[in-house]
Amino acid sequence: MCEIKTKQALKLKRFILSLHDFKLIEPDVYPYGNHIGAILADTILQAGLNYNLVVRPRIESIICNYPSSNTLSNFNKILRVEGFEVVLNWKHQEKITRLHALIALLIENKIDTVNELILFLQIYENVNQIKRIKGIGNKTCDYMMKLLGFDIVPVDRHIKSFIHNADIDSKDYNDISLIVSYTADFMSISRRCLDYSIWLYMCNLNK
Repeated sequence: MCEIKTKQALKLKRFILSLHDFKLIEPDVYPYGNHIGAILADTILQAGLNYNLVVRPRIESIICNYPSSNTLSNFNKILRVEGFEVVLNWKHQEKITRLHALIALLIENKIDTVNELILFLQIYENVNQIKRIKGIGNKTCDYMMKLLGFDIVPVDRHIKSFIHNADIDSKDYNDISLIVSYTADFMSISRRCLDYSIWLYMCNLNK
C-alpha cells in the first residue's frame, strides 16, 4: 500500500468509527441473480439519476415483465420487438444509445449469460473495450462489476461527498477508490460492504 493512501484510509476509518449513526450493511452479492437484462439496464440507467425514485422501479419492472431476459440474446430480442423506450420506460436517447452500444459489444464478444460476462470482465482489456463506449467510464464499469459480485468500489457522488466530509483531500477517481478499498481492508469487511454502507448513510443524510 502507498504510504499516503494508507494514512488517508486510516483517517477515513477513524471518521467512520466516530459516526454514531453509521451502520455497516452487507449488500447482496448478486442482487439480480442471472437476469442479465436487469444488470445491463441498471448499469446504464443509474448514472446521474435518483436510484430509489427513478432507477429501481424500472429495474423491478424489467425483472417482473421480462423474466426470460436471463440471456443477452433473449433480452436483445425483447428490446428489438418491444422497443428500448417501452422496456426501459425511458425516452431520452442518450442512455438508450449507450445500452445499445454495450449490448452490441457484448454480442460481438459472444457474451450471452451472466457467468460469461463475469469471465469477460476479469480481463483488463475487455473492461477497456467497454470504457471506449461513449458515456461509459470507470464508475459505470465498476458499478456493473459490483452488480456481478466483484468486490469493488464504484466512486459516485455519495462516496466523493463522504470523503470530503472526512476532510480527505482527494478528487481523483482511482485514488478515492483505493482509499475506500484500503479502509474496508483495515476494517476487515468487504469493499462492497463499505461502499454500500456509505451510499445508504449519505442517502439518509440527504433526505
